[in-house]
Amino acid sequence: MCIATMLTALGMSSSTAATVGTTIQAIGTLASAGAQYQSAQYGKAMAEQNAKMAEQQGLASLRQGALEQERIARRARQIQGQQRALYGASGVDISSGSPLEIQASTEYMAAQDKALVRYNAELKKWGFDVEAANYKAQAQQYGNMGKSAIVGGLLGAGSTILNGSGLLGSKLGLNGNSGSTYKATGLEVPPLYR
Repeated sequence: MCIATMLTALGMSSSTAATVGTTIQAIGTLASAGAQYQSAQYGKAMAEQNAKMAEQQGLASLRQGALEQERIARRARQIQGQQRALYGASGVDISSGSPLEIQASTEYMAAQDKALVRYNAELKKWGFDVEAANYKAQAQQYGNMGKSAIVGGLLGAGSTILNGSGLLGSKLGLNGNSGSTYKATGLEVPPLYR
Protein backbone atom coordinates (compact mmCIF):
# COMPACT_ATOMS: atom_id res chain seq x y z
CA MET A 1 0.00 0.00 0.00
CA CYS A 2 1.48 3.39 -0.92
CA ILE A 3 1.93 6.17 1.61
CA ALA A 4 -0.71 8.45 0.05
CA THR A 5 -3.35 5.69 0.25
CA MET A 6 -2.55 5.05 3.91
CA LEU A 7 -2.80 8.76 4.74
CA THR A 8 -6.11 9.05 2.88
CA ALA A 9 -7.42 6.07 4.86
CA LEU A 10 -6.48 7.98 8.03
CA GLY A 11 -8.75 10.84 6.98
CA MET A 12 -6.35 13.16 5.20
CA SER A 13 -7.51 14.78 1.95
CA SER A 14 -6.22 13.06 -1.16
CA SER A 15 -4.25 16.09 -2.35
CA THR A 16 -2.57 16.59 1.05
CA ALA A 17 -1.91 12.86 1.33
CA ALA A 18 -0.35 12.84 -2.13
CA THR A 19 1.88 15.79 -1.26
CA VAL A 20 2.93 14.30 2.10
CA GLY A 21 3.48 10.88 0.53
CA THR A 22 5.60 12.33 -2.24
CA THR A 23 7.65 14.33 0.24
CA ILE A 24 8.24 11.28 2.44
CA GLN A 25 9.31 9.21 -0.56
CA ALA A 26 11.69 11.96 -1.70
CA ILE A 27 13.20 12.21 1.79
CA GLY A 28 13.59 8.43 1.88
CA THR A 29 15.41 8.53 -1.45
CA LEU A 30 17.76 11.23 -0.15
CA ALA A 31 18.36 9.35 3.11
CA SER A 32 19.21 6.20 1.18
CA ALA A 33 21.62 8.17 -1.02
CA GLY A 34 23.22 9.64 2.10
CA ALA A 35 23.73 6.17 3.57
CA GLN A 36 25.26 4.93 0.31
CA TYR A 37 27.54 7.97 0.25
CA GLN A 38 28.68 7.35 3.83
CA SER A 39 29.34 3.70 3.05
CA ALA A 40 31.38 4.66 -0.01
CA GLN A 41 33.34 7.23 2.02
CA TYR A 42 34.15 4.55 4.61
CA GLY A 43 35.30 2.17 1.87
CA LYS A 44 37.42 4.94 0.38
CA ALA A 45 39.04 5.73 3.73
CA MET A 46 39.79 2.03 4.34
CA ALA A 47 41.31 1.60 0.87
CA GLU A 48 43.46 4.72 1.35
CA GLN A 49 44.65 3.40 4.72
CA ASN A 50 45.45 0.01 3.17
CA ALA A 51 47.44 1.77 0.42
CA LYS A 52 49.51 3.61 3.04
CA MET A 53 50.13 0.36 4.90
CA ALA A 54 51.26 -1.39 1.70
CA GLU A 55 53.65 1.50 0.96
CA GLN A 56 55.08 1.25 4.48
CA GLN A 57 55.51 -2.51 4.11
CA GLY A 58 57.40 -1.92 0.86
CA LEU A 59 59.77 0.50 2.55
CA ALA A 60 60.18 -1.91 5.47
CA SER A 61 61.16 -4.69 3.05
CA LEU A 62 63.90 -2.45 1.64
CA ARG A 63 65.16 -1.63 5.14
CA GLN A 64 65.11 -5.31 6.06
CA GLY A 65 67.06 -6.11 2.89
CA ALA A 66 69.65 -3.46 3.71
CA LEU A 67 70.10 -4.89 7.21
CA GLU A 68 70.49 -8.39 5.78
CA GLN A 69 73.11 -7.12 3.32
CA GLU A 70 75.04 -5.55 6.21
CA ARG A 71 74.86 -8.84 8.11
CA ILE A 72 76.24 -10.73 5.09
CA ALA A 73 79.09 -8.23 4.66
CA ARG A 74 79.93 -8.42 8.38
CA ARG A 75 79.94 -12.24 8.29
CA ALA A 76 82.15 -12.23 5.16
CA ARG A 77 84.66 -9.94 6.92
CA GLN A 78 84.68 -12.31 9.91
CA ILE A 79 85.34 -15.30 7.68
CA GLN A 80 88.12 -13.47 5.82
CA GLY A 81 89.68 -12.45 9.14
CA GLN A 82 89.60 -16.07 10.31
CA GLN A 83 91.14 -17.21 7.00
CA ARG A 84 93.98 -14.67 7.32
CA ALA A 85 94.58 -15.65 10.94
CA LEU A 86 94.76 -19.35 10.11
CA TYR A 87 97.06 -18.79 7.14
CA GLY A 88 99.23 -16.40 9.17
CA ALA A 89 99.49 -18.89 12.05
CA SER A 90 100.55 -21.55 9.57
CA GLY A 91 103.20 -19.26 8.11
CA VAL A 92 101.51 -19.09 4.68
CA ASP A 93 101.80 -15.89 2.63
CA ILE A 94 98.21 -14.57 2.21
CA SER A 95 99.07 -11.99 -0.47
CA SER A 96 99.31 -14.51 -3.34
CA GLY A 97 98.31 -17.96 -4.53
CA SER A 98 95.54 -20.09 -3.04
CA PRO A 99 95.07 -18.05 0.16
CA LEU A 100 94.44 -14.91 -1.92
CA GLU A 101 92.04 -16.82 -4.20
CA ILE A 102 90.11 -18.23 -1.24
CA GLN A 103 89.70 -14.76 0.24
CA ALA A 104 88.58 -13.42 -3.15
CA SER A 105 86.12 -16.31 -3.44
CA THR A 106 84.71 -15.49 0.01
CA GLU A 107 84.28 -11.86 -1.03
CA TYR A 108 82.66 -12.89 -4.32
CA MET A 109 80.18 -15.22 -2.58
CA ALA A 110 79.28 -12.45 -0.11
CA ALA A 111 78.69 -10.04 -3.02
CA GLN A 112 76.44 -12.62 -4.69
CA ASP A 113 74.46 -13.16 -1.49
CA LYS A 114 74.08 -9.40 -0.98
CA ALA A 115 72.88 -8.96 -4.58
CA LEU A 116 70.29 -11.72 -4.13
CA VAL A 117 69.05 -10.16 -0.88
CA ARG A 118 68.81 -6.73 -2.57
CA TYR A 119 66.94 -8.24 -5.55
CA ASN A 120 64.47 -10.05 -3.28
CA ALA A 121 63.88 -6.90 -1.19
CA GLU A 122 63.24 -4.82 -4.33
CA LEU A 123 60.94 -7.51 -5.71
CA LYS A 124 59.02 -7.60 -2.44
CA LYS A 125 58.76 -3.79 -2.45
CA TRP A 126 57.48 -3.88 -6.03
CA GLY A 127 54.73 -6.29 -4.92
CA PHE A 128 53.73 -3.88 -2.14
CA ASP A 129 53.81 -0.97 -4.61
CA VAL A 130 51.39 -2.84 -6.88
CA GLU A 131 49.19 -3.59 -3.89
CA ALA A 132 49.24 0.10 -2.89
CA ALA A 133 48.32 1.14 -6.44
CA ASN A 134 45.40 -1.29 -6.41
CA TYR A 135 44.17 0.11 -3.10
CA LYS A 136 44.46 3.66 -4.45
CA ALA A 137 42.40 2.68 -7.50
CA GLN A 138 39.85 1.08 -5.18
CA ALA A 139 39.71 4.30 -3.11
CA GLN A 140 39.08 6.27 -6.31
CA GLN A 141 36.30 3.87 -7.23
CA TYR A 142 34.69 4.27 -3.80
CA GLY A 143 34.92 8.04 -4.17
CA ASN A 144 33.15 7.84 -7.52
CA MET A 145 30.50 5.57 -6.04
CA GLY A 146 29.86 8.12 -3.29
CA LYS A 147 29.47 10.94 -5.80
CA SER A 148 27.17 8.78 -7.92
CA ALA A 149 25.05 7.95 -4.87
CA ILE A 150 24.52 11.65 -4.15
CA VAL A 151 23.70 12.48 -7.76
CA GLY A 152 21.42 9.45 -8.04
CA GLY A 153 19.68 10.37 -4.80
CA LEU A 154 19.08 13.93 -5.93
CA LEU A 155 17.78 12.78 -9.29
CA GLY A 156 15.62 10.12 -7.66
CA ALA A 157 14.16 12.59 -5.17
CA GLY A 158 13.53 15.09 -7.96
CA SER A 159 11.86 12.43 -10.05
CA THR A 160 9.69 11.41 -7.11
CA ILE A 161 8.63 15.00 -6.56
CA LEU A 162 7.89 15.55 -10.25
CA ASN A 163 5.92 12.32 -10.50
CA GLY A 164 4.02 13.18 -7.32
CA SER A 165 3.23 16.64 -8.66
CA GLY A 166 1.95 15.10 -11.87
CA LEU A 167 -0.27 12.71 -9.97
CA LEU A 168 -1.53 15.55 -7.80
CA GLY A 169 -2.28 17.64 -10.89
CA SER A 170 -4.13 14.71 -12.41
CA LYS A 171 -6.27 14.27 -9.26
CA LEU A 172 -7.09 17.97 -9.23
CA GLY A 173 -7.96 17.96 -12.92
CA LEU A 174 -5.02 20.15 -13.87
CA ASN A 175 -3.84 17.93 -16.68
CA GLY A 176 -5.42 20.01 -19.49
CA ASN A 177 -7.83 18.82 -22.13
CA SER A 178 -6.79 20.48 -25.36
CA GLY A 179 -3.30 21.50 -24.40
CA SER A 180 -4.25 25.18 -24.09
CA THR A 181 -6.46 25.40 -20.95
CA TYR A 182 -6.57 23.61 -17.62
CA LYS A 183 -9.62 21.40 -17.46
CA ALA A 184 -10.74 22.31 -13.91
CA THR A 185 -9.87 26.00 -13.88
CA GLY A 186 -10.24 27.14 -17.48
CA LEU A 187 -6.95 29.06 -17.20
CA GLU A 188 -4.91 29.62 -20.35
CA VAL A 189 -1.66 27.62 -20.47
CA PRO A 190 1.28 29.89 -21.32
CA PRO A 191 2.85 29.05 -24.72
CA LEU A 192 6.12 28.11 -23.06
CA TYR A 193 4.47 25.15 -21.29
CA ARG A 194 2.39 23.77 -24.17
